[in-house]
Amino acid sequence: MDCLKKGTLNTDLWENFRLIQEKIIDLKAFKSVNIQGVEYHNAGASISQELAFTLAQLSEYFSNVPSLEPNKIQISLGVSTNYFFEIAKFRAIRILWTQILNAFKKDDTPLYLRAETGLRTSTIFDPHVNMLRTTSQSMSAALGGANIINTSSFNAAFKNDNDFAQRMARNISLILKEESYFNKVSDPSSGSYYIENLTNKLSLNAWTLFQEIEANGGWLKAVQSNFIQDRIEKNAAKQRQSLESKKIHLLGTNLFPNLEEKMTSEVELSIQKNIIIGEDFKALNTNRLSSQIDLERLKKEENHA
Repeated sequence: MDCLKKGTLNTDLWENFRLIQEKIIDLKAFKSVNIQGVEYHNAGASISQELAFTLAQLSEYFSNVPSLEPNKIQISLGVSTNYFFEIAKFRAIRILWTQILNAFKKDDTPLYLRAETGLRTSTIFDPHVNMLRTTSQSMSAALGGANIINTSSFNAAFKNDNDFAQRMARNISLILKEESYFNKVSDPSSGSYYIENLTNKLSLNAWTLFQEIEANGGWLKAVQSNFIQDRIEKNAAKQRQSLESKKIHLLGTNLFPNLEEKMTSEVELSIQKNIIIGEDFKALNTNRLSSQIDLERLKKEENHA
């Protein structure tokens, strides 16, 4: 994933990977591979794309390093505010994981699944709404069966780390665990017709796209030919159009915005991110959905200052 984020390919990629596997062979509980599907999510991938590209990356590892054991792998997925679809996504990845293990004749090993609340739907204006978003996202991940949930700070998109924001993020997990008992039931959505149906559809859509990638040489070839990047760019543009036409709602941004709110003095991080182009192929860049709206509103603030 690091090569995809930078847009350059390390020619010693697989040799270095094998060396790492040799060095950590005695660290039984250590996860030497973390497939960051969350990066696809934050760049604007659809749910099916995030699943398929994650799966293709997993297949690439197994193909190039046959000795790699499943218990050394962790998969990290992003979470959006699409509540039921995200529950289904986390259930679907476990089905797809089993499919891949069977294909490569690996031992049946439970997937170690990490969830990270996505930056994709994080906003600058009305930032406390981000706490509601991360709560919904964390609930989806828990109900979907994530082993670990990383809840981002509500102001992570525009402010340096601070104690209050980090405490609020921790409290979301603690409330869901200690007060709402989200950790007490395994797969509580099992048997729900709607979620089961979504799970099956997402699994099939992701598997179809995964097979297309495999038929054309696998994940690395798909990255080098910009197949993955182009698909994500196209979906991200579609999401932006839906936001502009209010088919997608972000409370406080394109739905009931507080136009009197001033945020310029609160912003500590660069909102206009430097876009990495990439030398060997297109780089994958994090792209918040509301970034253009946020920039326009901040510019108006400066003009009226």
